[in-house]
Amino acid sequence: MQTYNKVLLFGDLHLGDINFNLERELINVINNDNYDCIVIGGDTFDPWRGEKVSNLIIKHKRLFNNLKNKNVIFIKGNHDSNLEELEKAGFIIKKYYQYLTKGKKKVKVLHGHEFDKYRAYLEFMGKIMAYSEEKINRLLNALRAPFRFRIAKLGFGLDRPTIWLALRRKHYIYSDANYLIFGHTHTPMRGKIKGTKFYNWGSWQRDRGYRPSYIINEGNNFKIEFLKIKRSKLLWKVISILSNLKENYLKKRKRVKTIRTKKNMKI
Repeated sequence: MQTYNKVLLFGDLHLGDINFNLERELINVINNDNYDCIVIGGDTFDPWRGEKVSNLIIKHKRLFNNLKNKNVIFIKGNHDSNLEELEKAGFIIKKYYQYLTKGKKKVKVLHGHEFDKYRAYLEFMGKIMAYSEEKINRLLNALRAPFRFRIAKLGFGLDRPTIWLALRRKHYIYSDANYLIFGHTHTPMRGKIKGTKFYNWGSWQRDRGYRPSYIINEGNNFKIEFLKIKRSKLLWKVISILSNLKENYLKKRKRVKTIRTKKNMKI
């Protein structure tokens, strides 16, 4: 297991989605420092939207050229397929990755779909929605419309209570690590469960009201950084508000259920 002092961690680029942009800014982040390692944590590509991985590598040649000659680890996400194309280009592909900080603390990095119990049941529908959404957005782009559809993101998003519950139930996946780093949810967050600190890098997609985000690990310190750009557009803010309403509703329903359970126990 390698020991690193400074590591850059990010993921959920979803190359192939017409809404992926700010590639130059991402390259600037990659070249901003001499990182000991760069971990790209899954959903690098989004072939669900109709384009082959081999074509996406050519289309984003500048990005991958800037990753060459660096210590880069790609983790396979649930949207990723045919990552053999990256292996042919000389990159390392892992299901998950572990390393040690300079303070000898163990870090485990995985995509995060391992905690998503709904994924197996909804993935087929998700592929159909993503493909349809992409076709609509490409038409809107051709018509120079000032907005995009993000139905797939709204319909298949995981709320925070669901994430916390999944992390608790599947603690065995990362129980041997001091730090857990993951993505998948496109929701930057941090916390601690049963002695393990966890961080979610968010995504490079401007959805759910968040700006593109990433994590920098230096020594035993982890920090979620947000790209310094203008705030998200109105549509993303609406999605963020709806997501928050859903999250608050689930929290309230959980509290009511807990109170009722306690009352029944007393009786």
